[in-house]
Amino acid sequence: MSYKRNLLPKMAVERMNENPEAVLIDVRTRAEHKYVGFPDNSILIPWFDEPDLESDPDTFYESVLDALSVIVMTRWIQNLFLFVGVDSGLMRH
Repeated sequence: MSYKRNLLPKMAVERMNENPEAVLIDVRTRAEHKYVGFPDNSILIPWFDEPDLESDPDTFYESVLDALSVIVMTRWIQNLFLFVGVDSGLMRH
């Protein structure tokens, strides 16, 4: 998997719409995910969350690997487009 570049929210939405197998990893808190909303084909893996709001990079990394293994095992994917999103403007639907 290679890093491409940062995308503006509008560009990310366009890319996700063009690629139905795209997956967005929503790194916001559970509260933001619940109350602001989220796009289809997204997975919530908070970078940090309540109650302490401290990040744990190792736990985050393991959670991403776990989520990706489930995606790969449950779908036939030729090209996986993965987006990591933090802008709440992208999440509304």
